[in-house]
Amino acid sequence: MSYFIIGSKNWPKWLSDSFNRFGIQSNYLEYVSLSAVFKLLHFKSDTLIRVGYRVGILKLHCILLDLYCFAFSLIKNKKVVVYWTGSDIQRTQKAVESSFYSSSMLKVFAGKRFSHITAAPWLVDELESIGISAKFLPFPVDLKKPCSFRKREKFEVLTYIPDSNYSNYHGETVIQLAKALPDVAFKVMGGNGGWVKEHLKNLTFLGWVTDTTKLYAESIVVLRVVEHDAMGGTVREALANGCYVIYTFPHEHTINVRPDFQDVLNNIVKLKRSYLSGDININDSAVTWVNNTLDESILVTRLIENIDGVK
Repeated sequence: MSYFIIGSKNWPKWLSDSFNRFGIQSNYLEYVSLSAVFKLLHFKSDTLIRVGYRVGILKLHCILLDLYCFAFSLIKNKKVVVYWTGSDIQRTQKAVESSFYSSSMLKVFAGKRFSHITAAPWLVDELESIGISAKFLPFPVDLKKPCSFRKREKFEVLTYIPDSNYSNYHGETVIQLAKALPDVAFKVMGGNGGWVKEHLKNLTFLGWVTDTTKLYAESIVVLRVVEHDAMGGTVREALANGCYVIYTFPHEHTINVRPDFQDVLNNIVKLKRSYLSGDININDSAVTWVNNTLDESILVTRLIENIDGVK
């Protein structure tokens, strides 16, 4: 059995890399253009997986993608698997209200030739609201778990905020938190902080970080304060590395909060007190849970079993 994975930037490569690490044959293509049509015809895979590109975008390369998925299902007489990752659902919800092409194509993809998977349990209901029945299966991630843990020497907070979408990640709330806790170091992955109007000594923007191992090893707390999310890799990586995670969505072994400055602040302060009194350091129960539940090999096996079971 071989798999062809197609979609938006990064997602197809990440999934293909996961499959290939466990000996599952797969190829991927990140962007569909007129020049890529030959590549599409060249791949001779048994199963097509579309990930990270929402259905019904009225642009040439997106229309080509929609048509290719439909043609594949006709020629192969097999269902195409559509893997929804988060923001693609939000954008589709808005598009179907204003675009005839989007609403029409969504009806096609809601049909019997397509099977749908989503990367977080709360996204199942969001898809249901636009007529798509989906199953929740976490996206496989190489968590780069450490071989051993060492005691954290300082109380530090780590978070992720891309410059292009800082409002969804409550960037302003993080600024407030850094001001309220001047003795706590806040480190931000994913952006350079070009949107920040003032410099704070305890707030450091790290840009895009390729190797996050050292950052997780130094951090007691990881913040994931977001308006909308899939089952973020940041959360899973943090738990795998023994961090305490403050999160605005329900997730095992995290502290669930409202996207509210005071609620987040209260929980950081509570964790800081526990750290200073010696009650917490490494979140051992989270590490064990991730190893037993969200290990990449477990998620790849579960995903393949579900995909191969689609008729």
